[in-house]
Amino acid sequence: MQKNNKIIAFLAFGMYFITGASCFLVGSSLTQLVELYGKGMDAVVLMGSSFAIGRVVTVGITGKMVEKKGPKLVLTAGILFVTAYLLGVAIIPNYYVGMACAFLGGIGMGAQDAVCPLLLS
Repeated sequence: MQKNNKIIAFLAFGMYFITGASCFLVGSSLTQLVELYGKGMDAVVLMGSSFAIGRVVTVGITGKMVEKKGPKLVLTAGILFVTAYLLGVAIIPNYYVGMACAFLGGIGMGAQDAVCPLLLS
């Protein structure tokens, strides 16, 4: 394996860890998000669905991007989308912006999903 691929594999591993930890933190702070957004729990848990939809919609597209552009670009885009998710949910106290940020986080996770098989092979 080339040195560059080892660095990309390490970055992908790190992002999976950070993404998983952040999803755990956001999931465990649902009561705080209810208070932040002023919505009921039934509305706030839809952020998880928004995240999942973003992830499912993106995997096929980012898989083709990995083939054409390479894993480094797709992983970088995934990192940026997950960062937008984390910052948006934490900083902006607007429910609809939070839903959009959750969708962006799903896109970022989908990008990571597309890069992983290539790095494992």
